[in-house]
Amino acid sequence: MSAAGYNDRRIDAGQIEAHHLATLWDWYTKQPGNREEAARQFQAAAGLDVDGMIGPMTIGALDAPELPGPPENELGLAGPFYLPIRGGCWWSGNAFDPRPRSQGGHHGRDGFSGPKTDLGWPDTTDAMVISFAAGEVIAVKWHANGLWIKIDHGHGLITKSGHLNGTGHVKPGQVIAAGVDLAPVWGGLTLPHIHFETWINGKPVDSGKLLERLGAVPLS
Repeated sequence: MSAAGYNDRRIDAGQIEAHHLATLWDWYTKQPGNREEAARQFQAAAGLDVDGMIGPMTIGALDAPELPGPPENELGLAGPFYLPIRGGCWWSGNAFDPRPRSQGGHHGRDGFSGPKTDLGWPDTTDAMVISFAAGEVIAVKWHANGLWIKIDHGHGLITKSGHLNGTGHVKPGQVIAAGVDLAPVWGGLTLPHIHFETWINGKPVDSGKLLERLGAVPLS
């Protein structure tokens, strides 16, 4: 861990001055959220380690003459935004391809949790998949390759999380916040993983790149 994350863990919450919190909330215009989520978004924008803890490095950035740009995005969505597996995930080399599936298209990215080793991909079975942003659940269906959950986030954005297990922790018509448990990853595949798709105005887009642009961070 870099010095930024290390130093941020060495300050007690009681030492944070009120004007620092006021500056943080003035900067964090997207809501709902809490202080840790606001800190995560600010740290990501300021180029610091993202741990949600307001320590010396974060306070120094809040005291800077110029703050980083606010957490805006091209869709006008309200944060926070999280990586779709609790604890964080990384994407495999199975790249996004917008062509129709009948032509070999791959409309999502395949996500794994845990460290990559020389022995191969980690076993992501039972890792908890979460909502990357707030939205309304519009479908929960079981297919041959596991459970799929579809969420409408507004502003033309729909996400689909696939290769899940069980019946899901959410139901169609339910309005949920970011970071809500959806279902665990299904272990029925040769290589258990989440298949995560993002659709904007009816067209698939690269979910890995979109989450990067939105500043999605891990949620423990």
